[in-house]
Amino acid sequence: MTDLANCEAVNVLVWDERQPRQAEAYDNVIGHEIAVQLEATDKDIRLMSVTLDDPKQGLSSENPD
Repeated sequence: MTDLANCEAVNVLVWDERQPRQAEAYDNVIGHEIAVQLEATDKDIRLMSVTLDDPKQGLSSENPD
C-alpha cells in the first residue's frame, strides 16, 4: 500500500485548443476552467493550462513533469 501522505504533488498539464466558440460557453477558456476545478478539489495538484499557440505547443521542458 502506498503512503499518499508522503507523496509529492501531482503535476497536471491541461492542453486545450482554445477555439473561439469556447467563449460562448465559458468566461475563461475550457482548459483554464478544468484547471480551476481540479485545483479546487486537491491542493496537492500542480496545474498548468497550455495551448497550440504556446512555444512547443505547451510541451516545453520548463513545464512540470
